[in-house]
Amino acid sequence: MIVLGGSSDQPQESMGAFQEFPQVEAARLFSKYAARISSLERVPFFVEKAVRSSIYSPSGVSYLDIPGELVTSSINSSQIEQPPKHQAPPKPAASRESLGEFFNLLKQSKKPLVIVGKGCSYGFAEEELKKFIEQYNLPFLATPMGKGTLDDRHPLSVGAARSTALKDADCIILLGARLNWMLHFGKPPRFDPDVKIVQIDTDTNELHNNVQSALAIQADLNTVLKQLNENETKWKYDAATQWWNLLRKKLAANKQRSD
Repeated sequence: MIVLGGSSDQPQESMGAFQEFPQVEAARLFSKYAARISSLERVPFFVEKAVRSSIYSPSGVSYLDIPGELVTSSINSSQIEQPPKHQAPPKPAASRESLGEFFNLLKQSKKPLVIVGKGCSYGFAEEELKKFIEQYNLPFLATPMGKGTLDDRHPLSVGAARSTALKDADCIILLGARLNWMLHFGKPPRFDPDVKIVQIDTDTNELHNNVQSALAIQADLNTVLKQLNENETKWKYDAATQWWNLLRKKLAANKQRSD
């Protein structure tokens, strides 16, 4: 997201100009990149940097401040500085070793759970995510920011049994989801103290945050999910396990209670 804001004229700074306020400094607290455009010649420079900062991982908001005198000014197009076009964001993949460890942890799990976070949405991973969930028959739920990536009415969704799923899962796969307050920081009593956490995220700041992960993969969500979906393993989580039976029973009970 790119946010554009207007501000008082630069020559009137610190003079008490109309609605004078340190907007860039204020916006910097809530954005990845915040800057005031210094001249018409450099408009493309600031726009390119704002766009690149916004879409490169971790994606976020860029704020550009436009001083009043620039709005009413003009310039010959030959004087405009044209920066090179930015490259598409890198899409790092998981290593072969990480993929092997991922499947080892998943196959050893008796009560797996996938948590879908906003990273899947930001990474446009909807299609590969759906394939992954269905190919391996895994129960999943979404964080508030991850909702919509997969339909809550999907037959493998256990969002309506969230408390049970979080508390009893022995292996939780975080797909672009953060262990913050929305997920109780990944700690007991909401989570099993011995749960194995598997993280896949583009943001290294989120890896091992609050809880030490059994496996942490820094990579593009869509790329990694595609790698997992193309794996030659024929393994699929059994739909007749005690874990699935417990989740279905809890889903039915909660649905009956809400009807």
